[in-house]
Amino acid sequence: MLTPGRIAAARAAVEYDRVARRLVLRAKFGGRTEILRHLGEQLARVAVHSGIGESRSLVTVVPSHPWARVIRGFNPALEVARPVARALRIPLRARVLSRRFGGMTPAKRLSAAGRRRALRSAFRCRRTLSGERVLLIDDVVTTGATAESCAAALLAAGAESVSLAVWARTPLRR
Repeated sequence: MLTPGRIAAARAAVEYDRVARRLVLRAKFGGRTEILRHLGEQLARVAVHSGIGESRSLVTVVPSHPWARVIRGFNPALEVARPVARALRIPLRARVLSRRFGGMTPAKRLSAAGRRRALRSAFRCRRTLSGERVLLIDDVVTTGATAESCAAALLAAGAESVSLAVWARTPLRR
């Protein structure tokens, strides 16, 4: 799922099952940002108890695709990240990463290999991150391709390390 080396550590609050999927979709496509804040509070508890935020100097988020941002009017990852950053007492910098406009096919419709190819250079850093220890937040991780691409951009911009916290992750294969 995630390549060892780019992402130092990763934590999720829940598995991405039928119930979690329904909740996230209701929040994202129903404009229900209050649901995302509750998910963020749950992730914040996991982050505090797991120690994923220890020694992190900055919290940032996976940026939404520009079209999704226009349609929704918000970035779900940012709504999840706010309670996490507050609980960890780490500055939240939402606009560290940008996502290129790129192709029109949503990543969720691509295979794992297709996602990796499409997202390889999809993200860039807007600033230098010399020595920063970044906690990257997203709402859901499935293949890990988006998180890996974001981590690569953060590391290329000088980040010392990148950890990942997500509300839901696909179940690990047995």
